[in-house]
Amino acid sequence: MLKVIVDLDVVTIAKWYRKRDRRLESSQRFLGRVERGEFSLAVPDTFLEILRLWEYGELSSIIRGWYEANARFIIPSDEAVKKVAVKTGFSEEVLIEKFALEANMKKEDAFLVLIGTGSEITYIVTWNKAHLRDKREKIEQVGMRLGLKVPKIVFPTEI
Repeated sequence: MLKVIVDLDVVTIAKWYRKRDRRLESSQRFLGRVERGEFSLAVPDTFLEILRLWEYGELSSIIRGWYEANARFIIPSDEAVKKVAVKTGFSEEVLIEKFALEANMKKEDAFLVLIGTGSEITYIVTWNKAHLRDKREKIEQVGMRLGLKVPKIVFPTEI
């Protein structure tokens, strides 16, 4: 079964978005597939921590509830990145910075890719076009240079 991380934006759009458009419908359709067990959902513990700290209590509860109800496993984020760091010979901090710099992305996005890499995730499903999806070739190139098999970055409509 394919292991996926579903980014917060996909769940937020599916559960909260009010404007009827293709992203809402595609997000809801994809979450339905996860709920039916077509994918093995992995949730980084950092997602749950972010949701715990959100100011938007009702939205946070809805999203957290969906993750908790559908997760096959919770990823210990720091351990996943440490596993990748050991493989590359860099410290976790240096690896995140290096990956972010070489892939021209934010550190938080590099952290997510490395969490997925250390957890052997097949896909990161996101609507994050500017920071993740449009950089997937560069992300894969950086991963290959470091000897890593990184997850594919896809929209919900691409899987």
